[in-house]
Order: sequence, then structure tokens, then C-alpha cells
Amino acid sequence: MWSARSDAVWLYLSGSTMALGGRSIERQRRALAPDDDWRAVLQEWVGQYPKKAWRVALGGRLCTLHWMEAIAGTRSIEEAEAAVSAMLSVESTPMQARLAVWSPRRSTPWVAACMPLGLPEQLTALISASGRLASLQPWWQLAPRSDRLGGAAMCDDESVTYWRSEGRVVCAAGTMLASPSAQSVLLQRLQVGGSLQSWRLDLDTWGSGREPVLVREEGADAAVTAV
Repeated sequence: MWSARSDAVWLYLSGSTMALGGRSIERQRRALAPDDDWRAVLQEWVGQYPKKAWRVALGGRLCTLHWMEAIAGTRSIEEAEAAVSAMLSVESTPMQARLAVWSPRRSTPWVAACMPLGLPEQLTALISASGRLASLQPWWQLAPRSDRLGGAAMCDDESVTYWRSEGRVVCAAGTMLASPSAQSVLLQRLQVGGSLQSWRLDLDTWGSGREPVLVREEGADAAVTAV
């Protein structure tokens, strides 16, 4: 039988960090140099925990959020995603986009999550060798449900992802690369446009409980939340 949700393996993967944990999983964390192969590390970890369900959360460098005006001439969400993928790709790094907010009406902005082309397939293949990929999502989607509607700023080990809404319409969103030491200034700039709940992914405690932990950054009123 596959493992239950409470016994799942939680994997965090970003451009420079991998972290592993879970209720019955030994916590591990690996720093990645630019020339390191994260696939070899994941293959090793998957071998340590066969027949497990894996829940993968991608850091902001690997899954970026984009807000954009609608692209004219697209007749379906599939055409729209293909157009956004082409627009966000560069020669050395082809990308694939998935639209979280899409409408055929040109007056409604689009919101897309974008990751390197083929990354979901690579993760699925590596994990399926001995386990099961139960979920794959950007880590910032772990924001508390109440904050997903109005807006939030989500800080990980190398980026800040934010979104802001007016009513039911997302009016601004994006992912900006920034080291933890530079993120406080970036958060101050974002707050100028209106108050945002700010959350930080706590990699020091990643996998110490059943699920990841977020820390709300509000000075003395900081709160810790298991999501």
C-alpha cells in the first residue's frame, strides 16, 4: 500500500537547495552548486524511501509567477499557454507555462506559473522508479487559504513571490530573485503598493513535522503556521 498523507515524503527543490523531510523521514538538506546534479541527489533519496508518496514543492527560481496582459489571437487556454511559454523562454532555457488565471476576454489579465520545460516529467520519472509523485506545486501555493485571496509576499531561500488582488481580480504578481539578506528591502518596496501578508519558508525546520512550516514576518507579532 502507498503511504498515507501524514507519512508522505516532503521534498523542497530550488536552484540552490534541496531539503527532505516528513513525519517518519530523516531530515536532510543539500546545498547545490551551479554544476551540481540535483537528479543524482533525488535518485539517492528516492532509493532510501521506497514505496512512499512524495509531495514536491518548487522554489521560486524553478517556478516563477507572472502577471501579464492577455495575448491577442489566442482562442483556448492551450493556445494561451503555448504563447506564454514561447514569450518567457530564452534560447538556453525553454520554459513551460501553466495559466492559473485565464480568460478569452482581452480585458482580463493572465497569471501564469512558469517552470523549465520537462521538469515535471523528470521529477515524475525519478520518483516513480521507487515511489509515487503525489503532488507537485510551487511552494508559495502553500500560503494560508485566507491570504491567497487578498495577496501575499512569499520568501524562500533565493526569491520573493508575491500577488495582489482587487476584489476577485489579480492586479499584480511576480517572482523576483533575491537572497535572504536582500529580501527585507524588497518587501518594504512591495508594501508601498499596499499591505501584504509576508511569509517565509522555514527550511531549518523543513520536514520536522507532518508538513512544512511558514513563518509570518510581522516583527514581534510573527506567527508560525504548519500548512
